[in-house]
Amino acid sequence: KRSFESTVNGNIYGATKDIETPAAQHRLRFPIRTSTRRPTINCADEPLAAAKRGHKAHLGIPEIGIDKHWSGGPDDGGSTNSSEIEQPIDIESLRVIGQADKKFIVCREARGPWLVAVDQHAADERIRLELSYSLLSSALAAVSSLGPDQPITMVDGICVLFPPVAVAMSRHNAAALLDLQDRLRLLGLQISASEASGCGPSAPAPETVDVRLLCAPSVIAPRLRGSGQGAGRFAKEMLLSIAGWCADHPGALYLQMQGDEEHAFGDAWPRLIGVPRIFLETLKSISCRGAVKFNEQLSRNECQDMIARLAKCTFPMFCAHGR
Repeated sequence: KRSFESTVNGNIYGATKDIETPAAQHRLRFPIRTSTRRPTINCADEPLAAAKRGHKAHLGIPEIGIDKHWSGGPDDGGSTNSSEIEQPIDIESLRVIGQADKKFIVCREARGPWLVAVDQHAADERIRLELSYSLLSSALAAVSSLGPDQPITMVDGICVLFPPVAVAMSRHNAAALLDLQDRLRLLGLQISASEASGCGPSAPAPETVDVRLLCAPSVIAPRLRGSGQGAGRFAKEMLLSIAGWCADHPGALYLQMQGDEEHAFGDAWPRLIGVPRIFLETLKSISCRGAVKFNEQLSRNECQDMIARLAKCTFPMFCAHGR
């Protein structure tokens, strides 16, 4: 097989017949190199540079200047120069080329020679998640401003579940949830309880209480609708998780974060600092399921719209799962 090589920011990419050494395998990877220093073209030094690397020189292929920020691979004694400051890719400056393999949106940077491949599923997932965060934060802020006699269903973003989601719970758990009514209200939830009744072999145990979930935030409602037992199982899991969270943190509901992440999250969605983690994990799951999948065709206009919306996100460089 014909071999070729080029150097981008000090990273050598090659394709050869046999790849055996760890160093050679490392050079085949394509790390994202984001630096304030843009590469310069240096055609004259290509044969010399290739000879120094022990490779066969290919005339006519320009050498891209080596970035001092990175040199060599992990097996070559590579080092990092702290004088260079890495900056994230400016998503707003990306110019969409088109969709690749029905999986990625390929873009180029307006200020440089870089090609950027954006995972279409992860991008749409992030967009949907942050929209859900904003809607939930706004709804909970409105709920907190209501008077004690005002129903939470008058708030945009809080919906009535019809029919209510019924969950069979022990008397102990039902009593614990009823004691948390005021805190559940601040989360956009409303419940009621009644004694379970029935007869025959399928009747609930005498100590069982029917807890009905009457209202919930609209962004979480998709997990509480539908036929079958899935909605009931999720409602029970959510209510018990919230009860446990309140018991562990009796002073306040809060999301444990540290440093800059907490400040950025709190600035964007201040009300979500005070919600149990199961709320956020549920929104991540809903966003993932509803997002564009691999092998879905996107037009160029749809690609451009997705990149524009991604650029407005608070954490555009991370998927909904934190990767």
